[in-house]
Amino acid sequence: MKTRKHPAVLGILIFWVSVHGMIRPGYSQDSPIATLIESLEDDDRTIRAEAMNGLVKLGAAAVDTLINVVLQSDNGSLRREAVTALGLIKDTRAGDALIAALKDRDPIVGYRATLALKNIKDPRVVDALIAALKDGHLAVSYGAADALGEIQDPRAADALMAAQKDANPLLRTQAAAALVRINDSRGGTSTIAAVKQDKAVRRLGADVLEIKDPRENSSFADESLFKNNSLLKQKLIEWEQAAPEPVIAQVKILRSGDTSAKAEAAIQLRKAGVSAQGSILALVETLYDPRVDKRVFIDSGQPRAMTLVSPAVEAAETLVNLGEPAVEPLVSVLKNGDAGTKQAVVQTLRSIKDPRLAEALLPMLDDANVQTRDSAIRALGTVKDPKSVDLLIAVLKNGNRRERGGAAQALGQIKDSRAIEPLLALLKDSDPAIRETVIQALGQIKDPRATEPLLALLKDSDPAIRVTVIQALSQIKDPRAAVPLIAKLNDDDAMVRESALRALKGIQDPRMADPLTAALKDPEIRKRSGAVQILANFRDPRSIESLITALKDKDPSIRQSVIQALGQMEDPRAMRPLSAALEDTDQNVRIAAVRALGKMGSLHPVESLIAALGDRSEIVRIEAVWVLERLTGEDFGADRERWRQWQRSQKRPAAVAP
Repeated sequence: MKTRKHPAVLGILIFWVSVHGMIRPGYSQDSPIATLIESLEDDDRTIRAEAMNGLVKLGAAAVDTLINVVLQSDNGSLRREAVTALGLIKDTRAGDALIAALKDRDPIVGYRATLALKNIKDPRVVDALIAALKDGHLAVSYGAADALGEIQDPRAADALMAAQKDANPLLRTQAAAALVRINDSRGGTSTIAAVKQDKAVRRLGADVLEIKDPRENSSFADESLFKNNSLLKQKLIEWEQAAPEPVIAQVKILRSGDTSAKAEAAIQLRKAGVSAQGSILALVETLYDPRVDKRVFIDSGQPRAMTLVSPAVEAAETLVNLGEPAVEPLVSVLKNGDAGTKQAVVQTLRSIKDPRLAEALLPMLDDANVQTRDSAIRALGTVKDPKSVDLLIAVLKNGNRRERGGAAQALGQIKDSRAIEPLLALLKDSDPAIRETVIQALGQIKDPRATEPLLALLKDSDPAIRVTVIQALSQIKDPRAAVPLIAKLNDDDAMVRESALRALKGIQDPRMADPLTAALKDPEIRKRSGAVQILANFRDPRSIESLITALKDKDPSIRQSVIQALGQMEDPRAMRPLSAALEDTDQNVRIAAVRALGKMGSLHPVESLIAALGDRSEIVRIEAVWVLERLTGEDFGADRERWRQWQRSQKRPAAVAP
């Protein structure tokens, strides 16, 4: 993607159209609509959104050009956006083009056409969507089923019933959802019957469909789980025998129900609180159920969300919520369970208050499953118990590569300052991935003791390490990092330069003003540019004079950045220098000066802005008109004489118009 028009012209055009719904009178572009359409592929997301908004505001005036794009453009991305725009405009003239787009070689164009056709009041739409449902690409068929459900035309019922036999369960579900709406409007019942006949898709209620997992439940590994701990098993059995009747009823479902019933039983036991202690053994057994069912919730006939129904996950959640009574069984699962049960428990642990769980989780830092490792790290990162922190520090010193990395991550999340020295020792680790993880952890802990060792790593030959170091320094916010970070504004690597710029913006320490002011005179343009941006963000009044001096920089991009910074700071001392910048030889500098004067909060720059109406650049003139109108509340367009008459009529500067 690229911008084909000057950004300033484009911004003014899009703004005017999006606000007023028309092309600005007197605007000299040959084809404003074409400019807006081209802008649908701009690299700037805001420009793309405003261009779409502008085309919709223009409505009928843009339809013919958009139709030509849909039918003739070789650019698939542009065809997609044009189809979307036509759907939002809702003009019936677009019917033929959108129907043709259902067969576009790009299936995303076809899918968007199904969305657009829902808004077009054309009697041919239903037949076209039915054809797309039968013969289209999966994405197009899916969209067609959705559109037919929303249109609610009974003619689509047979095609949707047939689509419920499709090999793809998502299309079957979408077809069933569409039929719900059609049958609701007709009072029919055929959809329910059709869904009940589908082994993979069945109805749970008026608004829920379920896609069943065909796998069988695995057996409960009783011997391995309670190995060397028969007393634990006996205690759980006794708790179950003493449980109240409502808990026993849910336990029976856990041992005999289908996937959904077992998951629901675990949820009900969670709600029961401490009285569910007698269900712990059955919940542990349920951890061994690998099945996962998908549920699609239907809202007004539309599938709005898909969730997973997992007995194992729900059982793990309930066990974790039970607290102290479930700690010993959970520790046993973490030590002796199979990979699936361990993963279910680890991913459910959100906080750890018992050091026994922390100790059982430590081996998970070396688990082969990355998801299990990450979950263990997140859980260990909640540890507050000093003994558990000591365990992690021991792993940091003596563990293998994966264990050291996981311990460093967890200690970073805990933010315990006792970990600083052991982490600093690992900055010399031979593994660059470990060094990077340690640097991140030091940034999270935010202890100033890490500043000097981290600054030494700014000379590392690996730009990824330098970026990570800068990010850590930005979290610590130690003013000692300011000067070294300013030097990194001239780093050979673009990511390092950008990271240094962001870090300096976040430090916000008054002692940074002097080194930043000195950087405005640095021979390297990148360092001067970064210093300007940081000072603008810093808003220190002491830097105003230095920025005004920088308006004489030989590089126009620096002068433009300085003007933008002065505009942000809104200091009255900048008024005269900004007015003088309207005479700059560079067009972009003059545009920036006009905009900055508009932010000064007074009518003092009006005379300079009126003079800018005679600028040799049309873009500058348009900007000047825009700012004058906003400052004064008057609308004299580009007529300098009328503006001068108005100015002479003002006996004193008035307040800025709201």
